[in-house]
Amino acid sequence: MKESAIYPGEYILLPELEVFLLDTKPAAPANVTVPPINMTETEDCFNIEISLPGVKREDIFIHMHNNTLFLLVLMKKITKEKNERSRMHEFDSNTLKRHIPLPSNVDPGFMSAEYRQGILQLYIPKTTQQPTDKDTQVIVY
Repeated sequence: MKESAIYPGEYILLPELEVFLLDTKPAAPANVTVPPINMTETEDCFNIEISLPGVKREDIFIHMHNNTLFLLVLMKKITKEKNERSRMHEFDSNTLKRHIPLPSNVDPGFMSAEYRQGILQLYIPKTTQQPTDKDTQVIVY
């Protein structure tokens, strides 16, 4: 008898982030774009907005290590059909990457991420406890 699962389909574990980043290095530095951000601080958390228009939620990878937030977005290049001619072709990047240093009073364990209408919203709560050097991966909803 086959066990039932909550998640439909096959669950595939993500590889270690360092291996993943090594395998996904862009072909040329010109293919890496740094997306703009807005960061605000409230009494109990940090709010970060990152502009990522035209990106799929599944292509966003967020990782936190030593109070540095690493954002990596892998975009598939748009290929034109054989009978098409480009009049203007200005967006050719296939990787978005950003490193955001954060203060030492953040709690990455309860960080949340939401992607909606081209804007990635990150909510990172503050803590009064001693920070840990724990690596944290964040799932984008």
